[in-house]
Amino acid sequence: AVLCVYSMVGLAATKDLTGEITVTGQVSVNGQNAVSNSTIVSGSTIVTSADSSAIISLGKTGRIEVLADSNFVLNFSDSNIVGILTSGKARVSNAAGVATTITTKDAAVIADAGQADSFTVEVECSHTHVDTTSGLVTMREGSSDKQVAAGTTATAGNLSQTGCKPCLRPNS
Repeated sequence: AVLCVYSMVGLAATKDLTGEITVTGQVSVNGQNAVSNSTIVSGSTIVTSADSSAIISLGKTGRIEVLADSNFVLNFSDSNIVGILTSGKARVSNAAGVATTITTKDAAVIADAGQADSFTVEVECSHTHVDTTSGLVTMREGSSDKQVAAGTTATAGNLSQTGCKPCLRPNS
């Protein structure tokens, strides 16, 4: 009887969603060197070195590409993707119906969950950029929201901060 009860409890438990990581160059996950085709779990910290990148596939939920010199904490489930980008650059694609938020020191970038979205978030010394490729995202800086539709960009933070290396983005 005890075995039967524990078996039913085990079968009723929800299966943890995992992702798969593909790495180029030097990438660590939770402080350990990462290798391609490894499993990644929610709550992982991904750090990429110079000339390195990591692609995290979350199946039907979405995909995140963490580019060179980045530090990214990734939390996810079947219905949401939440990331914290402390440095560097990340490209994010979410499926329709997946609530997606990427937070930086300057802003929160919130994707429109009603549709599939594709956008890039970049943290620089004094500010954060978001570029939307498809869909619609909102860049929330304090209590101010900026709608960033496909083909447009927005910036949050202090663009005039001294001591930072020059921004090499077009039109900056």
